[in-house]
Amino acid sequence: MIANYPGNNDLYECATHISNCEDPAEPELWFGNPTSGKTQICPDCESDSYRSTKSKFEGHGLTLDKVKAWQMVQAGLEAANTDTSNIEPRYHIIPAGAHSTEDIYVIAVPIPSASGPSRTRYLCMQIEPFTDEDDATFTRVKPGTGAQLSVEYDSESAHRNGNVWLK
Repeated sequence: MIANYPGNNDLYECATHISNCEDPAEPELWFGNPTSGKTQICPDCESDSYRSTKSKFEGHGLTLDKVKAWQMVQAGLEAANTDTSNIEPRYHIIPAGAHSTEDIYVIAVPIPSASGPSRTRYLCMQIEPFTDEDDATFTRVKPGTGAQLSVEYDSESAHRNGNVWLK
């Protein structure tokens, strides 16, 4: 467990298989209530019980500005005994396009991976508009699963991809 929230759903690192269970798994962030063992996603497994328990991320429907969003994520991390003193959230703006008629404002929180420091994942979720400058360049944005966008972008001299939970 990466972040512990009140209720049944928490943030986990998930093993995601690209095409079938024999493929090497890529770690991703997953929010929900797993039925047993490590959370896994595999498009080849119709009996994947984890798909049915995947949930909207904690805070959906709330008005979250930069401060409130970071406090909410920080509380869940600390409840799971994760030291947040060295975690610096980033804030990005996804420009309007085919996915949305308006810009989407995002908090991106680096989440250390159990697989090691080179496998850091970013917890990204939509927040209220802000006026700061943004250093990210989004190269691909398309609808993801559920209330998510699948994004690919460049920031801080690094290329990243992942999902953004929408409110």
